[in-house]
Order: sequence, then structure tokens, then C-alpha cells
Amino acid sequence: MKKLVLVLLMLAMVAGGLFAEGMAWGVGIKGDSQTFNISSNKAGSHTESAAFSHYGVNLFFDAKYVEVNLDMLLGDEYMYWGKTTTIGSYRYGYWYRYPVSTTDIVLGVVGKFPIPIGDKFALFPYAGIDYNLNISATYNGNEYSGTIPKDELMNRLAIVFGLGADFNFTDTMFLRAEIGYGIILPNKGDKDYIDFFASYKVDTTIDRAKIPYKVCIGWKL
Repeated sequence: MKKLVLVLLMLAMVAGGLFAEGMAWGVGIKGDSQTFNISSNKAGSHTESAAFSHYGVNLFFDAKYVEVNLDMLLGDEYMYWGKTTTIGSYRYGYWYRYPVSTTDIVLGVVGKFPIPIGDKFALFPYAGIDYNLNISATYNGNEYSGTIPKDELMNRLAIVFGLGADFNFTDTMFLRAEIGYGIILPNKGDKDYIDFFASYKVDTTIDRAKIPYKVCIGWKL
């Protein structure tokens, strides 16, 4: 999955460079608000939900119709997993939920369509993907060291779309603001969690979403 995402980002940068009328880059603040919902048919109707926030910095490269993003985000969230083990003729099951403090690198690429409004202002709808790479996950100050690889629990791919705006201060410097919505796809940890409860004949669904936003200062090259 990581290699696929990196290849997509490289292709997007090359394609953007071919069709760009001008390149730009920028840096600023980035954040997101995430929601996490579990529902199952356990005990008739069982639901669980949580909300998390992440904050950090954003570096972007722009090629008019393509924007490539690199974020570093800090935040807090829950780490979930479930596993079953068979020993002889007996099956053992266990599941965990830990609150963790996280440090993540997020790689993203979106296609966008600028709509100029006068000489100073432009709006652009956008859509694309981003991939969350977890760098650190600590519980009570200690780095996660469980038997299940952290990548399977914390790395996630998301489909994102939203609206951005540019305001030109000068011919070369501009302000960029964006807000969007992201559908976070199930990772291996989520699928294992669902399979764990399915082994006990409990149907479970996991839904993750996020609202990413950023405000940056950019420079045209």
C-alpha cells in the first residue's frame, strides 16, 4: 500500500508539472477533526463512538490542477484491535482499546479546478487521496510495543474532497485556505477487529471520517 501511494504521488507531480502554467509552494498550519464509530448486533444494539483532533504543519506544492501535501500532525485517539488464537481444540479471543498519543506523517495528492474571481481571489474544488503514516503511538508515556504491527493498526488511506480559496497579496505571494471531508477506509487492524467479532457471530461495522483544514502562505515560482 505504501509503495502504491508513493507511486501515485510521483505520477501526480509529474502530470501536474506537464500541465501547469506555474508552480507554487507554501507552508502553514494543518489540522483535522476525526470521528470513529463502531456498531454491532451484540446485545441487540451496541454502538460506540469517539472524536479526535490532530494539529500540526503543512507543506504543499502546487501545479495549478494538482496539489501535493506533506503534513506532520500530533493528536490523540484510540487504538483498537482484536485477535483469536486456537490452542489444541480451544479457541481464545481478546480485544483491546487503548488511548494513545500519536505523531503522524500524512502524504496527500488532490486534483483541483481553480475558478478565478477577479484579480485577487480564486476558489477551487478538489478531490484526491491521502495516506496516514504513523511515526509514534504512546500509551501512558510508553511507545506501543504490542505483538500486532503498529502499521496495521494506525496507517490509513482516505478519500478526500473539499473546497479551497486563494487570495493574492502580491504577484508572487498568496494566502491559501482549505476545508474538506475525508472518508477513511478500513485498514488491516479494522478488518481484523471485524473478523474477530464475526468469529463469535457478532456483525460489526467500523466507520471513520475526518474534516481536514489548513491555512497557509504560498509563493509562486
